[in-house]
Amino acid sequence: MTDRNSDLSPPRPAARVISPRAAGDQTDSAEDRLLRDLQTAAGRPSGRPPLFPLGGLGTYEGEFVVDLAVPMCGRDVRDARTVLKRADPWGVGVHDLTSSLNLTEGDAADYLGRLVRAGLLSGPHGEDERAQEWEHHDYRLWKPTPTGKVLAHASGRKPSSRGRAESLAAAVVTAAEQINASPDDALYWVEEIRALGGLAEPADGPLLHVDLAVTLRPRLADPLEQAKAERRMQDAARDRGERGLVRDMIGYGHWQTRLKLAGHSKTVRLFKAEEDVRERVLFREPRDLTLDAEPTAPYARPADPGPLSHCSWCRQPGPAERVAAPGREYSTSPIGLCQDCLVLGGAAASSAYDFDGGRGTARRIVATLTEQPRHATGCALCGRTAAAPLAWWSDRHGNAAADEPAGVRVRLCQICPGLLHLHDAPTRERWWRSRFGAACMAGMHATLRREAGLPEPEARTVKPPRPARLTQAHQEILTEIRRSGVMTTVDFSRDAHRAGADPHRRWSWWETRIGHLLDHELVALVANDRDTHPQTAVRILADDERDLTRRVFALHVPGPVWDGSRVTEPEPPTGWTDLYTQLTVLRRERDKEAHRVRALARPTDLLTMP
Repeated sequence: MTDRNSDLSPPRPAARVISPRAAGDQTDSAEDRLLRDLQTAAGRPSGRPPLFPLGGLGTYEGEFVVDLAVPMCGRDVRDARTVLKRADPWGVGVHDLTSSLNLTEGDAADYLGRLVRAGLLSGPHGEDERAQEWEHHDYRLWKPTPTGKVLAHASGRKPSSRGRAESLAAAVVTAAEQINASPDDALYWVEEIRALGGLAEPADGPLLHVDLAVTLRPRLADPLEQAKAERRMQDAARDRGERGLVRDMIGYGHWQTRLKLAGHSKTVRLFKAEEDVRERVLFREPRDLTLDAEPTAPYARPADPGPLSHCSWCRQPGPAERVAAPGREYSTSPIGLCQDCLVLGGAAASSAYDFDGGRGTARRIVATLTEQPRHATGCALCGRTAAAPLAWWSDRHGNAAADEPAGVRVRLCQICPGLLHLHDAPTRERWWRSRFGAACMAGMHATLRREAGLPEPEARTVKPPRPARLTQAHQEILTEIRRSGVMTTVDFSRDAHRAGADPHRRWSWWETRIGHLLDHELVALVANDRDTHPQTAVRILADDERDLTRRVFALHVPGPVWDGSRVTEPEPPTGWTDLYTQLTVLRRERDKEAHRVRALARPTDLLTMP
C-alpha cells in the first residue's frame, strides 16, 4: 500500500492560502473576522493576494485552524463545530443537539436558527410533523452550507501569545543564520525573511499562526548542476534509511532547508515571498552565496548491491537482506539477515510482525528447532556458544502453574530465548518477560556489530517529558476520580450514558485520556485481584508516592539487561529493597483507601466483574 507521503505519491499542485488580514480588518469583532475567513476558505473572493506555501507542499494546505474559545452565535466555536460535525448527508436535527450540548428542544431550535443567520446552516428542510403538543420529536433538518463545512473540518488550536510568537520567529531567524553558515549542507541558503499578518502588526493580541515569507536561493547557479547535486544528496539519504518522507515540488535540498527552518511545526507557516509582500523584515543576508559550478557528467543512481549470501545471525545459506543502524548506509553494510531473523531482530516490516510482534514466526521456528536444529552443536538457532537442552516456556505459559510441564526443550544460548519469546520459568511476570526480550534483542544487535567490526552507535539523548496539557475533559476526569476514589473506563461510559451526554464517546475515548494522565504520572493503576476480570482502574497519584516512585527506579530498575557481554539480572544496590518495600506498602495502603472512598461514593456500582 502506498502511503500518501511516500516517494511514489505524485506531487500535488500548490494549494493557495489566503494572506492574513490587513490592519484595517482587525477592527471588527473576533466572530465577524472568523465568519469572513470561513467564507473566504469556502470560495468567496477575499480581495487579498494569495500566498503559496514554500515549496508547494507542507502540512497546512487546505487546513483551517480556529480558536475554539471564540464566541459564536451566543456560544463558542467548539459548540458550533460540534453541531456541524454531527450533520449526516441529510443534515442535522434538533435531537442531535439536546444531548450533546445539553439543550432543551426549544433552545436547540433557536441555536440552529442563529447558525442559519450566520451562514453556517441552511433550512430548516421538511416540516414539523408533530400533530399534538405531547409529541416530542421534531423531524426538521438543517444542512451545512459550504462555509459550515469548512468549520466542521477545522482544527482547533490554542492561540500563542505575542511573546511566544516572537520567540518562534526568532528561532527561525537563528536557523537561517546557521543554514547560511554552511550552505553546502542542504544546497540552499536563506536570502530574506519577512513577517506576515498579525506578526507584522504592532498589536499585542494572541496569534494562531506565525506566518513568515521566506526567500530561498540555490547554492549552485546552474539549475542542472543544482538538480544533480540534490539527487546525489537524496540517494545518499535513501541509502541511510530515509524512506517515505515528504518531498516538496522543488527538490530534496529545498525540503531539507524548510525542515531546518521550522521543522514540522503547525504554528509556524512558511510562504513563498511574492513581489507585493513588503512587510517587516526579520532577516536579510548581505552576501550572495550562490556559486558557479563546473559541468559534470550526467548523474546515474547507484546500483543496488543486492543481498548477502548468508544470514549473519543464524548463519544459514540463502539471500540475506542488508540491515544497518539508523543513519548508517545500507549499501555497504556487512550485516544481512534472512526473513526469519529479520522478524526476530525487530527489523521486519511485514504484516505478520506488526500483528503479533513476531510471536507467530517465533513459535514456528521453535517447533522446527525441536525437531531439526539449524546447528548440530552449540545453540540450535545461531550455533555460537555451547548450550545444553533446557526447559523453556513461551508467552502463552505466562500464567501457568509452577508444576505445569515444560513447553519445549531445546538447546539455546543466552540471547536466542528472548528473541523466540521463551522464558526460563512459567511464573515469570509480564514486565520481566518484556525486559528479558528487550535485553536479548540488544545483545543480538551488539553481537552482530561486534562480529562485523562496526562501531557502537552513539547514545541517544532522552528529552525530558513535556508538561501535561490538560483539557477540560482531563480536568473533569481528575475531579471525578478524586470524588470516587477508583474509576474505570466502564464507570465513565456508564455515567455519560446516565447523564444523556455525548453518545458517540466510546470507552476508547475515555481510555485515551486516562492513558494521557497515566503517562504524566497524575493517576496510578489500581492492582486487580487475580480472580476478577481485569480492568483499567485508576486512582489519584499523590505527590509523595510519585516522588518515592521516581527515587526507587532512579536507583535501580529490576529485570534482565544487556551489560555489553551477556544478558544478566544485576543485584539491586544496598537499601533499594527496603525502599521498594516501602513503596509497595504505600501503594497497597493507597489502593485500600481509594476502594474505601469508592464504597462510600458509589455503593451501587460494582468495580470488577466476576
